[in-house]
Amino acid sequence: YDGDYHSIIGLKVDYNRNYAGLFGRTNSSAIIENLSVSGSVNGNGACTGGIIGELGYGSKVKNCDFSGTVSGVQCVGGIAGKLHRGGTISTCYVNGVITATGDGASAGGITSTIQIADHANSVNALIENCYFAGKVNASINGALSSDIIIGTVNKSTASFYGNYYLENSANGAVGENEQSGCQKFSSEKLKKAAEYLGYPYVSTGANQNDGYPVFEWQRKFISGDINSDGTVDINDAVLLQKYLLSAESFSAQQFEAADVNNDGSVDVFDMVSMRIILIQ
Repeated sequence: YDGDYHSIIGLKVDYNRNYAGLFGRTNSSAIIENLSVSGSVNGNGACTGGIIGELGYGSKVKNCDFSGTVSGVQCVGGIAGKLHRGGTISTCYVNGVITATGDGASAGGITSTIQIADHANSVNALIENCYFAGKVNASINGALSSDIIIGTVNKSTASFYGNYYLENSANGAVGENEQSGCQKFSSEKLKKAAEYLGYPYVSTGANQNDGYPVFEWQRKFISGDINSDGTVDINDAVLLQKYLLSAESFSAQQFEAADVNNDGSVDVFDMVSMRIILIQ
């Protein structure tokens, strides 16, 4: 399923069975990508996720995000309720509240339980280039994953690379443990994490996603907002002046924002337009 860089807004799932989410379960041939989802997902069984209830057997979710609330009884995750017998979650983020209400229940900001190597057809599990900004409420909880269960049938492994999470959002990266490939950041630092996460993440202003990074295709463009802080102010005018004096270079994104009068070039006429905006 290719979301083609579209958003589903106001999703409401209330499912009185296992595998609640926008999608229920996947097998090895599944790829879900390029999709933004916001809303609420509630499941009254096992495996509840913002994007998918159970991701399994080597299937993949990439370039997706969820914002809102996800709640269930057991195995609850912001992207996937459970990662079963291997699979990949890459370049995804969650900004929301994830809750599991059952006794001894598990929940994770990205996924809950990662269960691998318990069957001959298990494959490796991977979470990479993801971040979590929110809160996880459950008996067993983690910002990236609640726990990892590794069987003895084969040698499949669970790996984490280049992931970040908000401090105090959960007990740790994976359950109560820190994990190689996962770093906790303060809110201020996580808002600047686009430089660590890389493409397609970009920084955004305080008025979008609570100031945390978004995908490039999601960024709300504000003409004149050269420093991407969500407002047009004197700091943007200073950057523009430095550029005109050849003391500052612009990225393609900054150039587009600096072209205030939308004539395809950045020159003194944009400075005049910028001053008019500031005066107004």
